[in-house]
Amino acid sequence: LAIGSITIAPGAHPLNQATIYVGTGEGNFSGDSYAGAGIYKSTNSGQTWQLLSPSNNPFVGRAVPAIAVDSTNTNVVLAGSTTGYAGIEGDIPPNAPLRGLYRSSDGGNNWVQVLPTPSGTLRISRIVQDPNPALQIAGSTRFWAAATLNGTVGGALWESNDSGQTWAKVDGVASGLPSIGAANELTRTWITATYAGVNTVLYFGTSHVNGTLYKSVDGGTTWTQVAAATGFCQGQCFYDMPVYVEPGTTNVYTGGAGTSGSLPSSFMFSNDGGTTFTDEMVAVDGNSALHADVHDITTWPGSPNEVWVGNDGGVFYSTDRGQHWVNANTNLALTQFQYCDLHPTDPNQAYGGTQDNGTDSFLGNIGALPGATAWMH
Repeated sequence: LAIGSITIAPGAHPLNQATIYVGTGEGNFSGDSYAGAGIYKSTNSGQTWQLLSPSNNPFVGRAVPAIAVDSTNTNVVLAGSTTGYAGIEGDIPPNAPLRGLYRSSDGGNNWVQVLPTPSGTLRISRIVQDPNPALQIAGSTRFWAAATLNGTVGGALWESNDSGQTWAKVDGVASGLPSIGAANELTRTWITATYAGVNTVLYFGTSHVNGTLYKSVDGGTTWTQVAAATGFCQGQCFYDMPVYVEPGTTNVYTGGAGTSGSLPSSFMFSNDGGTTFTDEMVAVDGNSALHADVHDITTWPGSPNEVWVGNDGGVFYSTDRGQHWVNANTNLALTQFQYCDLHPTDPNQAYGGTQDNGTDSFLGNIGALPGATAWMH
C-alpha cells in the first residue's frame, strides 16, 4: 500500500511498545497518487498492525496525508483525508467516504467528521499541534489544519482551541494573512510550527505563485510574507511542497520541484527564520545531490546538523545540513512500478517502468542468495 503519513504517539513508552499510526494512500495530486485502505495502528512499535474501524472506515479509497495525536490525551487522534486514485487510468475509487478532517476520542476505533460541518468534502493536507505547553496545561490544545479547496468551503487555514472538536477559519481573518484559495482553484497548503521563547512560530506555505510562504511569530495572530521563499515549490506545488522548521530554532527548510544552482531551488535552507535562503540541492563539491521532487523534510532529534529528506528517489540524509548528501536506499524497496512486461518464453526476464526512476530489468535468481531476485536499473 502507498503510505501517506506516519505518526508516533507522543510521550515516553516502554521499549518496543510505541503506538504508531499509519495513514495509507498517497496524499499528493499526481495521477499515480494511489488510494489507500484506511489507517493502521500498532501498539508494539510496528511489529504487528491492525486496520482501524474496518466496518465503518471513513478513509478507505481515500488518501491520509495527515495524522496528529494529542500530546495531553493520546486517545484523541485527528486525521485528514484527501483524494486518492486507483487503476491504470487513475480513477477515483467509487463510493469513497467524504474527504475532510476526522477526530477520534478512543485511539482511532471510532471517528467523527469535524471539518467541514455540516458534512461536506474538504481536502486536508497537514495537521500540527501547537507546541506551546501552556496551551496544553490550560486544556486548550490548538491544532492547525491546512486544507486544499475546490469552491466548497472558504478558507485554507483552520484553528481549534478545544482539542479539535470545533474549528474556525484563520486565513482572511488573521492580520496579514490573506484569504487563501478561490472557487474552482486547487490551493494546496503546508503548515509547520515550533515553540520559541514565549510564543509559537508558524510557517504556512501555499501553492500561490508557485509557492508563497507566510510566517507568524505570535501563534497565528499576525502574519508576514517570507519574500525570500517565493516560488519555493516551482510549478509542482500540487505534488511536492514541504516546509519544515527545526524545533526550537530559526532553521527553516523548503522543498519541491524545479532546478538547482539558483534561487529558488528544489531544496533550500535558511538559518535566519526565512530572511535569506541558500540552495542545498547539490553538495558543495558537486559529488552528491538529492533526487528530484522533495516531499518531506525532518531533522534527527539530538543531532541538529542531520537532516533527512524523502523524495521521488527514496530517502536521503545529510550530516552537515545539506553540504553533502548520502543515498540511504541500498536496502529499501521504495521504487514505484507503473508498468511491467514479461518475456514471452524466458521467466528470468522482465522489465518495469517506474515513477521518476527509469526502467528496471529483472535478471532472475541470484545464486549466492537463495530465494533472492535481482533487478537492475
